[in-house]
Amino acid sequence: MAAEVNYVFEDKKAETYLLKVEGVLKEYRILAKIEFSSDRKRMSVIARDLETQKIYLFSKGADSMMLKRLAEDTSPDLLEKTNDHLEQFSKEGLRTLVTAYREIEEEYFLKWYERYHDAILEQYNVLTDPAEQNQLAKLEDEIEREMTLLGVTALEDKLQEGVPETISDISKAGIKIWMLTGDKLETAENIGYATNLIAQDTKVFKIKTTDVESTK
Repeated sequence: MAAEVNYVFEDKKAETYLLKVEGVLKEYRILAKIEFSSDRKRMSVIARDLETQKIYLFSKGADSMMLKRLAEDTSPDLLEKTNDHLEQFSKEGLRTLVTAYREIEEEYFLKWYERYHDAILEQYNVLTDPAEQNQLAKLEDEIEREMTLLGVTALEDKLQEGVPETISDISKAGIKIWMLTGDKLETAENIGYATNLIAQDTKVFKIKTTDVESTK
């Protein structure tokens, strides 16, 4: 996908990555990684452009997490188009990720990384106060802000062979099935039909809420 728009991965050497960007070879050194988790629903990498020495944070994740972390001056028209694309891809049953980046000042990064490194060490200390254990998440949230939107990726997650038939047989046996997913509602519904979890004549109720009270 990236290669189609002239961003080509060339090689990896320890913590250095070589990329060919629109025909020009660029080298990046990885300075930090913020891993994905089911709570975060996103992951980030902080890298230095070895030519310009500038530091960048590149992030990807669920639109519910990423869009609210964009810079305040993000174009409303761009956001509207992005949401339209997300809805379109979801209706097609594609899994989507929003990608974004921000440039980080050297001084700020060094101070942030020192605090982040200390927080990583603290999380392994069983004597640490529970309030302090949340410091790592706060630091991750702090730096994954004010980002510039790059775009949206969408890919097809193909089912394993025999999945629809197996689910159909389980349903015929009277066994109730629940599907728990972090996908968008439209994607989940599409997958439900593709796997025979939802039959064509099934009556579907859509409850779309964002908090516990409205769900009740």
